[in-house]
Amino acid sequence: MLALRSAETAEDAGDLERAAAEYKRAASLDQPAAAGKAEDLRKRLVSRYTVSARTAFVKQDLNGSIRAWDKVLELEPNNDTAKLERQKALLLQKKVEGLK
Repeated sequence: MLALRSAETAEDAGDLERAAAEYKRAASLDQPAAAGKAEDLRKRLVSRYTVSARTAFVKQDLNGSIRAWDKVLELEPNNDTAKLERQKALLLQKKVEGLK
């Protein structure tokens, strides 16, 4: 139960990354409801990082966009949108560097 409580505390504090890790740990210990909460939090993090990546891209913060897409891909390695958008940011970054 300690892992589940730790996850809930982290989530309440807004530390979603730590909460996700703790829910995952709680799920591995067969704690009730932990697997569902871990999946819900993973989806929330993917959404958060997607918004962050797109916002960074619009602001021409290509490094920030690439980092956020990397986080999406850590959580969802087969996310085709993240792969494509990350590639677009990398290509634009190379073009910008070529202009310098």
